[in-house]
Amino acid sequence: MRSQLDTHPRNADGGFWHKKIYPNQVWLDGIYMGAPFYAEYAYRNSQVDAYGDIINQFLMAARHTYDPDTDLFRHACDVSRHERWSDSKTGQSLHSWGRAMGWYAMAFVDALDFIPKHEVKRDSMLTVFNHLAQMIKRLQDKKTGLWYQVLDRSGEKGNYLESSCSSMFVYALFKGVRMGYLDASYLCVAIKGYQGILKHFIEVDNNGLVTITQACAVAGLGGKNIVQEIMTIIFMKLFVRMML
Repeated sequence: MRSQLDTHPRNADGGFWHKKIYPNQVWLDGIYMGAPFYAEYAYRNSQVDAYGDIINQFLMAARHTYDPDTDLFRHACDVSRHERWSDSKTGQSLHSWGRAMGWYAMAFVDALDFIPKHEVKRDSMLTVFNHLAQMIKRLQDKKTGLWYQVLDRSGEKGNYLESSCSSMFVYALFKGVRMGYLDASYLCVAIKGYQGILKHFIEVDNNGLVTITQACAVAGLGGKNIVQEIMTIIFMKLFVRMML
């Protein structure tokens, strides 16, 4: 599995393509799919030269997807600007998807565990993660403690509170505080989010089966049957119910 990283296509700045079928594209969700594994493998096999490459995946994704107008990270970026969903100037997709930012947040806390504190640019990685945590805190729904499916349209008609991104954010905040990557003030945000998940998303039937509700089934950008990341589609309540 590790050997695949040696041949997987990259952009000019060293960032991995999201998939081979998505050339030149950086998706926030893709950072979780590779970086935590890459970091732990490097740690367990003393591949110290890999740490810089791992850190670069996080910093590269931040550069390509950050939108200063909303102070959020967009779902993805096509560096080549060829995809029909990509902005002609920035290459970014249209919106900030909750679960994409959730994957990104979890990738930070799971990869940082294995990156030595003395590693060059690790502090830059922590800076980006703390900025991400600020975004998460700012967009937490005050009433429920949860987060919306489309973050840059939080609270708008048709948007909805979504369980997978809320769970990811809570996990990243709790672990971030516990490991010292975030200051203790984020603990209150995490606790409020956790309580919101229990209150609004958890169902238990008569047999004790636990179900998490209101998880978005899909909100992709590519493939033959492309799901365009536009509000009229991404707002659709196509939920999956996760049995525990």
